[in-house]
Amino acid sequence: MSNTYKFSTRDEFKHITCNGVDLRPWPMDFQWGWYGTATNYTAWIILEKEYGPKTADQYYEKFSRHYLADQTCDNFELTSGAIALILKDLDAPHPTLPTG
Repeated sequence: MSNTYKFSTRDEFKHITCNGVDLRPWPMDFQWGWYGTATNYTAWIILEKEYGPKTADQYYEKFSRHYLADQTCDNFELTSGAIALILKDLDAPHPTLPTG
């Protein structure tokens, strides 16, 4: 079964839900997205829910920097399948740019 993660702003607070259930017991008023601690925390919460703390610890910084930082905050949706593809891409060897 695939999980669906949604990001939204309600009552001036940011929310992250998985299948309609808030992933945090309290709303946070931060500008997630968009570099720094808030984005890393958001990435860790999602990855921990999807794969557990070990995988979350391994990928949250790359996931936040290479994916979440480029997203808008409101009405954003992410599925389990999309997360798997993102992590696969983060693990893929990327060619280095030629120098000189």
